[in-house]
Amino acid sequence: MNSLLKQAAYPFNIRRSVQDLITHTDDLVARRHDIARQIEAADRDGGMIPTHEARQWLDRVESARLSADTIRGRYEHRCRMFGGCSLNLWSNYRISKRAAERLAIVRSYEVVLSPITIDPPALAAVNIPIESVQIHSQESILEEALRCITEGPSAIIGICGPGGVGKTHLLKRINNNFVGDSTFRLVIFVTATRGCSVQTIQTQIMERINLNRDGDSVTRANRIVRFLKAKSFLLLVDDLWGGELEMGSVGIPYPLKNEGQLKQKVVITTRSPTICELMNVTTHVKVEVLEDDEARELFMEYNGHKGLYSDPHIGDLAKELVKELKGVASQLIHFGKEMRGRKDPKRWEDAIFVVKTSDTTHLQDEDQLSLGISRWQPRICGQHQLNLDVSQSAAEKLHEVQECLDNQPSDIVVDVLQTPTEYIPIQSFELRSQNIVLQDALRYIADDSVEMIGIRGAAGVGKTHILKKINNSFHEHSDFQFVIFVTASRNIREQIARRLGINQDDRDAKLVTRISKFLEKRSFLLLVDDLREILDPGQMAVSKKIKVTCLEQDEAIYLFRQNVDMGILHSSPRIEELANTLAKELSGLPLALITTARAMSSRHHPTGWEDAIREMHDLFRHKDNPLNMEKGVYQPIKFSYDSLRNDTLKQCFLTCSMWPVDQNIRKDELVQCWMGLGLVDEPNIRSSYNEAYKLICDLEAACLLESGPNNDVKMQNVIRDTALWISHGKWVVHTGRNSLDANIARVIQRFIAVTYLDLSWNKLENIPEELCSLTNLEYLNLSYNFSISEVPKCLGFLIKLKFLYLQGTNIKTIPDGVISSLTELQVLDLLNMYFGEGITMSPVEYVPTILPELGAINNLKEVDIVIEGSFQYELLSHCCNLPLRLVALRKMEQSCALFRLSESIFQDNLLGTTLNYLEVSDSDMNVIEIFRGAEAPNYCFEALKKIELFNLKMLKHIKCFRLSPHDMFPSLSVLRVSFCDRLKNISCTMYLSKLQHLEVSYCNSITQAFGHNMNKSTVPTFPCLRYLSFAYLDGLERICDSDVTFPQLETLKFTGCPNLMSLPFNKGTVPLNLRELQLEDVKLWKNLIWEEEGILDLLEPYLKIKELPTEEELTKALQSMLPFYP
Repeated sequence: MNSLLKQAAYPFNIRRSVQDLITHTDDLVARRHDIARQIEAADRDGGMIPTHEARQWLDRVESARLSADTIRGRYEHRCRMFGGCSLNLWSNYRISKRAAERLAIVRSYEVVLSPITIDPPALAAVNIPIESVQIHSQESILEEALRCITEGPSAIIGICGPGGVGKTHLLKRINNNFVGDSTFRLVIFVTATRGCSVQTIQTQIMERINLNRDGDSVTRANRIVRFLKAKSFLLLVDDLWGGELEMGSVGIPYPLKNEGQLKQKVVITTRSPTICELMNVTTHVKVEVLEDDEARELFMEYNGHKGLYSDPHIGDLAKELVKELKGVASQLIHFGKEMRGRKDPKRWEDAIFVVKTSDTTHLQDEDQLSLGISRWQPRICGQHQLNLDVSQSAAEKLHEVQECLDNQPSDIVVDVLQTPTEYIPIQSFELRSQNIVLQDALRYIADDSVEMIGIRGAAGVGKTHILKKINNSFHEHSDFQFVIFVTASRNIREQIARRLGINQDDRDAKLVTRISKFLEKRSFLLLVDDLREILDPGQMAVSKKIKVTCLEQDEAIYLFRQNVDMGILHSSPRIEELANTLAKELSGLPLALITTARAMSSRHHPTGWEDAIREMHDLFRHKDNPLNMEKGVYQPIKFSYDSLRNDTLKQCFLTCSMWPVDQNIRKDELVQCWMGLGLVDEPNIRSSYNEAYKLICDLEAACLLESGPNNDVKMQNVIRDTALWISHGKWVVHTGRNSLDANIARVIQRFIAVTYLDLSWNKLENIPEELCSLTNLEYLNLSYNFSISEVPKCLGFLIKLKFLYLQGTNIKTIPDGVISSLTELQVLDLLNMYFGEGITMSPVEYVPTILPELGAINNLKEVDIVIEGSFQYELLSHCCNLPLRLVALRKMEQSCALFRLSESIFQDNLLGTTLNYLEVSDSDMNVIEIFRGAEAPNYCFEALKKIELFNLKMLKHIKCFRLSPHDMFPSLSVLRVSFCDRLKNISCTMYLSKLQHLEVSYCNSITQAFGHNMNKSTVPTFPCLRYLSFAYLDGLERICDSDVTFPQLETLKFTGCPNLMSLPFNKGTVPLNLRELQLEDVKLWKNLIWEEEGILDLLEPYLKIKELPTEEELTKALQSMLPFYP
């Protein structure tokens, strides 16, 4: 009876039945949207996938929605009569019944789903196809590497060896060994070749583990770390170049965990042992070149000729080719295949020639460190009080900023961004508290009502680091046309002008006006770092204030563990416990945590850690003032200083404080300083520079120096203050440039015991005779006192002088006998300034006199000199054993139509090992011929790194006679060619295997820069070139043909090349490392002709349009093109 009544009620309950169905279905659909968003977020952030149940539920809800929509449609469109009541009872019955049935189904879907998402199925290692190469010696290396990965305690394993010996092949075999193996949940293979960015590595990882790749690098890193942190994984990083892999920036969970079943390991391959040190590698696997027998066997296997070495026609040539390949496996395989079936001895001779000229197998072994210890501080005015700081006050710096900004309008107009933010390299570490500060700052910056923001905190808490991160946040995407980072301890006006490309030669008032006018209609963000003194906040008109505090204990421990050697940390549970205790003692100061952690990387026993804890506890025990500069900041950094491996390195660190605050330090200047103080004293100048560069790397690894632009280094302000504090009372330092004149001589002459005196970059008009009374002087630097024109006779009294630097002066005469009196002299720098064509400059008259005098000095290691005219050039042929390092050849007469650069000018081999820089300028030769005579078949300039050709108006050709340019210049890395109006091309540069930087400007006869690639199959063109610039070449139509490649190119610039028609790239030759392609005109870009479709789209992401400079800016650019000495 009930069933019958229920059926009878359907036609009359239709409205309620349909309405209930719609209500419940709408609720269910809303929940479906929520769950779909959760699944999407889980996929995006952690690579998780919906469960089978959740997937089915989503499908069923969608089906229910479609059914409900159908029922609603039938209900709304049924025939209505008599005020909306349908008389079609059968239709009402069917709709109402169907609605009731679907409602029951919909209600059954209202269940709680748990879980919604799960991890995807385990991803086994993906097999990487590799060539089957049987190298017996590598089998044991593979076994050793696998044992270290699966059984060893080390989290980071380094495979190190020269290029081409098989590291990549070995790493791929390691990857394939884990295919089908359950040791690791994930095995990830990535390539980190030279120039590879964090984003590139992230992309490879995310493609491998199927993660969403949207967002910036920080977002992507967080996504990766969430996915990997609880999983066992093996990360294989191939070909790590140039620096450490910042695992935190990439998203690799750090520190890596190896507990129980959880295994997290990283294996890197690299050519540099230094990178292994930076990566805290504790287990090293070394891959060497092959022994002779194995090399011959490998070559013969790929050549396919079993009786190769006994062949009467080519056997000896095959042995010679194998010998030239120096046991490099990749080259043995390549040439083995290339020479397969070749029976003509001439082809084998050509191959041997190619190998010799291309230098593809050249290996550079790092010299062993020389650990000579020398004490020198007392030699520098030990009795005098230290003059610590000559920087202007913070109030003066604030005045500079206000002068530049006072006239700015309140409305900021945002135009098309033309000049990107200058990226500032920083150490990467992610701290929650600092990210909060960063996000607060970015939020205030985005708020148009906020004009000035103040970030304050104690020294060493990370204010500069945060400000640099703010700067870098606008590197890829910015709402500002200019983001300008300046340091308050330096001239702010000049820094802003330099950043904006404004001429800095104006007086201060005019410069302020130019800056203000330039910024008036542009949007900008000005970041001012390191206002030292505490000012009244009212003076600064700061509308938002952000305070940076010390780290909490958990973050302090995390940062400390990130910077300590993981092998030592995990070597003992006791050390792990002590490490946490030591981190807690450092009061949460990031700088102290980082430097102390690096210093502890040499302490292998718990006793050393306990001593460090006691020392730090004593420093920070006064809790009433934990941030006392001396005890809270300087002492922890001094702990890192005390942990440096020897006294030499410690003294080298202290000398870096002699440069002004925030000034970049040229590495060559550091080398000169260290040699002058006796800290670096090798048998020859080349070894001295190599040794000094290694010491610089050690200080960078200890975080006591940081890398700067243009291969410079820089000392962080607090670390510099610490160095001055350590050396207090031991020397006199008066930093600054252009601040001293001749009056300084009256003061200095009283320092009769002084041995080291640097008066470079000042306003001396002559060499004061008072200096000649300082008979204990061993080092004297008067460089870049532009008005000095002569050397006084009395300078010969400085008989203990070892280093005399007069670069950048205008010296024209040196009295006879002065140089020969300096019998202890080791380095003499006489490179005077080049002022350019049309500017009168005194001729260099002293060369004929001093050349024989220099030849008589026994201890001489380096001479830097200007040679003017063919007569002086010929004189060099009579100077045996003269260690020339920097040489400028100028004013070669018109009669010298053919200028020959060859070994015949120099009768010994010393120049080939010492010459580092060569300038040829202001001369009239038609041809430069690079020549090597039969009497010296192996002669080359092996140390020459940089050549500049400048203002050679008549030069048409650069020719290589019977040799490749690489034969003569195997180490050349920088070449600049300017104002050579008749020069047709520079094809001679294509095969320079070490060339990294090439600039060509004002050479209007060049229509195509490089000719055809004549050795397509064997010798790559420009194998190392990173930077290529063409400026003001009116005739330039194309760079080269498409067969000329640039595999490592990062930057390609065109300025003032209006007739450029094409670029030489196709889809297979676009440089993988390209970062910037610069032109000055969008129209020029759009009119370029391409060999293949789609190339424009490939290159457009790297395009930067930079308008041609103004006349003033062009004049400044021309001045910068004048030869500049390394």
